[in-house]
Amino acid sequence: MANYGIFGAAMFLAAMVVISVPRVDSYQLNGEPLLLEFGNFVAADRTCFLKKIFRGQKSPYTLNFNNPANTNIDYIKLESAMTNKKGSVNAEIIRGAVGTISVSLMVSEASGRSTFTNDVQVQMLCP
Repeated sequence: MANYGIFGAAMFLAAMVVISVPRVDSYQLNGEPLLLEFGNFVAADRTCFLKKIFRGQKSPYTLNFNNPANTNIDYIKLESAMTNKKGSVNAEIIRGAVGTISVSLMVSEASGRSTFTNDVQVQMLCP
């Protein structure tokens, strides 16, 4: 009887671990990412850069940001609007890095099209 109690407790804990794991696909539509993140989100940070890439603009699009406040960029978030069921974005840091005052991103349409099929919002947070 004691073994059954230990087994039951182990199964309960295993179920809690499985239930509490966040679903990665909640950020995706048809297997394509709607949200890309670089760095660590810090709730106290403020938006130091905000840019919207509009549907129909040429892809790839290069963003350059040198923080005039001379504080590090802690977090970068790219969010694709769900205006079109097809297409998402890819992003790559091509110069600089998260944790520095300067970064360059190359944002492109994931489908390989020459224009963006959805609006994309790029946000950078700094202390």
